[in-house]
Amino acid sequence: MPAGWHHHHFSDHDLRQLLNADFVVKRVTYTGVGLSELVHLPILAVTRGIGPLRALYPGAAFVYYSAALGDDLMPAGRWGYNLTLVARKKS
Repeated sequence: MPAGWHHHHFSDHDLRQLLNADFVVKRVTYTGVGLSELVHLPILAVTRGIGPLRALYPGAAFVYYSAALGDDLMPAGRWGYNLTLVARKKS
């Protein structure tokens, strides 16, 4: 990550607190179970860990992106790896 960027994980409770009373939560969706990360790890190990194979990463990354898309489309209930919260500001 570039300097100054931060990676955060939030629960829907955390997000609701950040939005406070100014927003109405319309929908909360949990998707994926993190399978795409299990696909990405061996790709990274082979293409980033071994010099001559680094050139293969851009092509191999599409396998990961496809897995991530599939994972994101998979409903997973409260066990979901991804959280999408849709909210609307109160008028």
